[in-house]
Amino acid sequence: MMRRRPNGFSLIELLTVIAVIGILAAIILPIIKTIQERSRSSACASNMRQLGQAILLYQAEHGSKLPPNYAFSGGAAAETWTVVVRPYLGIDDLQAYGQGTDLMCEALSCPSLEEEQNPDRWWESNYAVGIAFGTDGKSRTLADVDSSKVVMLAENNKPSVRCIRQSNGPWSYIGFNHDGYANIMFHDGHMTRWTVEDCPQDMDAPAWGIQ
Repeated sequence: MMRRRPNGFSLIELLTVIAVIGILAAIILPIIKTIQERSRSSACASNMRQLGQAILLYQAEHGSKLPPNYAFSGGAAAETWTVVVRPYLGIDDLQAYGQGTDLMCEALSCPSLEEEQNPDRWWESNYAVGIAFGTDGKSRTLADVDSSKVVMLAENNKPSVRCIRQSNGPWSYIGFNHDGYANIMFHDGHMTRWTVEDCPQDMDAPAWGIQ
C-alpha cells in the first residue's frame, strides 16, 4: 500500500524556498534601487531645466543681466535669485501663496537630497548658481560669460541660496547626489553629469567664469 504524502511543505522545502527568495531579493533590490535613483536623477535634471529656462527669461527682460545669486548683505530674501525667477516659474505673487510650505517651490528641490527644505527658509534651493552670477546682489550680463563653458547651475549639497564658492574648493559645495554624480547645467542650456573627479579643482578654470 502506497503511503500518502503529507500535506504542506517539509522543513527542507521551506528552507529552500526561503533561500531562493533571499537570493532573488539580493538580485532584484539593487536593480530597483538603481531604477528609482535614475528616476530621481531625471526629475532633478528636469528641475534644473525649468530653472535654467526661468533664468534665461529673466535675462531677456533685464537687459541680459543674470539674476543676483543672493541678496545684498542684510538684504531681504526677495532679492535672491531663487525668488526673482519665480514669476518665470508661474509664481507671480508671493503674497498670494501664504507662508512656509505654501511658498516652497518643487523645482528648487532635488528629490535625491536627504536633507529636506526648511519651510521657514522657503527661498533656499538644492541647486547652486555659478559664480558668474556675481556676488552680494551684483549682476553680470550674459555677454560676460562663455555660455558653453561656464556653469549656470549645479546641485547643492544642502538647501541654501549660495553660489559655488572659492573657499574650500568648488567640490565642497556641489552635491554628488546621484550615486556619486551631480547634474550640471551650462549657460547655453546643455547638461552633463560630473563626479568629484570631473569637477574642475582650480577656481580659475573656465567652468567657473571668474573675471
